[in-house]
Amino acid sequence: MNFSEIATMPTIIDHISSSSNRSRFEYRVWVYSNDKNRSAGKQPIQKLRFGNLIQDQFSIDIVNISVYQDQIDLHCVAEGAKHHIAKFDQTKSEKISLENKLMSGFDRWSSYFRD
Repeated sequence: MNFSEIATMPTIIDHISSSSNRSRFEYRVWVYSNDKNRSAGKQPIQKLRFGNLIQDQFSIDIVNISVYQDQIDLHCVAEGAKHHIAKFDQTKSEKISLENKLMSGFDRWSSYFRD
């Protein structure tokens, strides 16, 4: 498990490490400076990779996470087309830490993906 890119996010590290299901995945995060509707074609302002980074090119144990100002979109490749979306109050979104935004996505996913 590699958490070097999120070393300052202990809640995320504990959340992933405490579950054999969550710890098998590689997590790829893209953070955008706009809301989802205005981010099409834009480059992310931050990219992160963490978790089980030992995946081959055909692995489906990957979770793609896009973080926008208005929502987080978590997509577990193994689940096919299913996306787990958590919306944010845009008036407060800039005050929410990246760690808390990621936890919102994990909470939404956990309600569907049983550990």
